[in-house]
Amino acid sequence: MGLNKDGLEVFHKKWFTGTPQNAVKATGTLTLSSTPVATETITIGTEVYEAIANGGSVSDADYYGVELAATPSADTFVVSLADAINTNSALVSAVASTPNDTVALTYDNVGTEGNLVATTETMANGAFGAATLTGGQYATPSKASMALIEISGTKYMALTPVSKWSTSGWYTLSLS
Repeated sequence: MGLNKDGLEVFHKKWFTGTPQNAVKATGTLTLSSTPVATETITIGTEVYEAIANGGSVSDADYYGVELAATPSADTFVVSLADAINTNSALVSAVASTPNDTVALTYDNVGTEGNLVATTETMANGAFGAATLTGGQYATPSKASMALIEISGTKYMALTPVSKWSTSGWYTLSLS
């Protein structure tokens, strides 16, 4: 029996602190408590979305309009806002949830830069959960074709090389 040493790395000391992580995109959530009104704005980075009356127009040519329905409701607004974001945004994608009256935002790229995207609003009946998108991180890289490490009794394994942009690669092992 032989050992193929191609791509094998043996680590004699930690090459990072903490536990190995997969890359994650930053996220944020806008929650409405009631129906928005015309002229209220939602800002994501430098992109501004303005609630406009049915048949109305935005107050600034650089804004994206989100038309309030003929009979406005939080449900119809979150769907319209998510559609406007997905059509126009260069930063994030959006998913509306009508049961919760929320719009979940996901930054387009993995890593920490998404954590710098400001999220603000001028809404009386809506708010973001944080002042910026949160939770974005890079992966813990490994050049090894296979890596197995143990930290504080937990075993982690990567079956392929992991770049800092890898959204999967590190797995927690449970031996039974």
